[in-house]
Amino acid sequence: MRFDVFGRYQLEIRRVGTEWVAYRPGTGTLLALPDLVIPPELTEAQLAGYLFDLLHELSEPGRSLRRVD
Repeated sequence: MRFDVFGRYQLEIRRVGTEWVAYRPGTGTLLALPDLVIPPELTEAQLAGYLFDLLHELSEPGRSLRRVD
């Protein structure tokens, strides 16, 4: 699933086995982000809230973190 992070960039989050793995999409590529750790017990429905809590410093008035797919 893909998230727009306050209009700054996108993240793609995938379930790999029992873990969540974050990627930064590029032109025809995906760059893994090993420093972005997502607890494996989170459900898909909880991801947006977790990412907001983690990345809210990037927010600006009128922009949001939202799922785009």
